[in-house]
Amino acid sequence: MKTLAVLVTAAALTTLAGPAQAASAAPRKPARIVLATALPVTSACVVVGVGTTGVATGSRVTVIDDGRVIGRSRVTAGKAIVPISSKVQGSRVTVVVAGQRRIITVRTDAAALAASPWLVVNKKVSAGSSTPPRLTTSGNLRLQPSAAGAYEKMAKTAARQGTSLWVASSYRSAARQKSLYTAYVARDGREAADTYSARPGHSEHQTGLAVDVAGSSCTLSGCFADTAAGRFVKSDAYKYGFVVRYPKGADATTGYRYEPWHLRYVGPWLAGYLHSVGSLTLERAFALPAAPDYAN
Repeated sequence: MKTLAVLVTAAALTTLAGPAQAASAAPRKPARIVLATALPVTSACVVVGVGTTGVATGSRVTVIDDGRVIGRSRVTAGKAIVPISSKVQGSRVTVVVAGQRRIITVRTDAAALAASPWLVVNKKVSAGSSTPPRLTTSGNLRLQPSAAGAYEKMAKTAARQGTSLWVASSYRSAARQKSLYTAYVARDGREAADTYSARPGHSEHQTGLAVDVAGSSCTLSGCFADTAAGRFVKSDAYKYGFVVRYPKGADATTGYRYEPWHLRYVGPWLAGYLHSVGSLTLERAFALPAAPDYAN
């Protein structure tokens, strides 16, 4: 029997291997830190946000301060958040991931906290009598400028899709919150009021980063989730930097019943991360204690 010699070129191997195997031969992107920022979330806690390319999910992220490791986390879908203490030795820390390093500045002063889009206010953490550094007003909407701009873009997108979003409530001063809370206590009693209304100084609305939205058929009620506006918020709000702050089943963490209409602006980067990992609350994401009730 004669032997047939066959010459197979590299190009032919690629063709025979098919697109899946050919793609696997593509060069891997080099590991890079494309974003690293540190934002205060409470007077005691700062969160470092890290964005990467070419870094595998599960890779360790380390934050170093003056030679000491002060925080660790893992990369998920190219991102990681690392909670650290606000009591850093200097004004800079070093972020290390996949052999890459980035030095970032850490600010923990009151002005930085008030301006932080990741600021946490809950039943354990008070906003005191602080006010946002700046507010933008447009009709019923009154929010910090970045949040206001994001909301208007989101509302316009919803309108183009045939869904109406309108503002039921946005910024409230501590005095206004006191008036509302007092009225709710008089009507329903303190125990019931605490499940749906914040005590003065503990409302997210005081930050200028929270907005209650409504649709055409349901306002400030659980039925909002089943409206076109509620479905749009659930599926698309994160693209504009908003998260549903009091999700279903998280009462033991947030201290509030389900509020599908209460949106909190945290910025597109963090909102996208929380959407991808399915982290339900800021408390859980930032490794903060649950806040089911007030300290006193």
